[in-house]
Amino acid sequence: HKFAEESSFCSEMMNHGIRDPASILNQLHTIGSPCTTAGTGGRYFGFVTGGALPITLATKWLTDVWDQNGALHAMSPITSTLETIVERWLTELFGLTEKSVVASFVSGTSMAIVCGLAAARFRIYERMGYDFNARGHAGAPLIRIVTSAATHSTVTKAIALLGFGLDNVEYVAVDDQGRLCLDALPALDGNTIVILQ
Repeated sequence: HKFAEESSFCSEMMNHGIRDPASILNQLHTIGSPCTTAGTGGRYFGFVTGGALPITLATKWLTDVWDQNGALHAMSPITSTLETIVERWLTELFGLTEKSVVASFVSGTSMAIVCGLAAARFRIYERMGYDFNARGHAGAPLIRIVTSAATHSTVTKAIALLGFGLDNVEYVAVDDQGRLCLDALPALDGNTIVILQ
């Protein structure tokens, strides 16, 4: 099949509202559907998007239609309730204590890495008695970052975004499968964030 090209669409900016919504959906389906990849199967392992099962895809469609803002229980009781249930499941699954705090869900792994590193940084500085939220990086004690020499680009982007400095990362050798070699880990201390991958 012919791949979708920009020329296949009317790509000029419209100076009027949408007059025929059905034609837009028809155009997207006719040109776009043959050019998609089958990434919704349970055995899809491409990139880091993972696969999907029919029920998970259907629930995603339903919740997309709900279009909820789940910031507070009052804004979306169903979102808040479901999040609480899944937080409890995760606590049980990972064997965490009842006092564990499960962070709110994020849009994907990239933001999860950013949030995880920010939370680790906060906890380390809190133990040091350094108020990072008030004082920031200026004059802050050094935090070590140790990770795999084959770490994913989302990890290095998160490290840079949070201001740790890529030159400060300590990279550890990996084996022929890309697994971090534990015997190559440097000596660790309480000021170290280890990113295992």
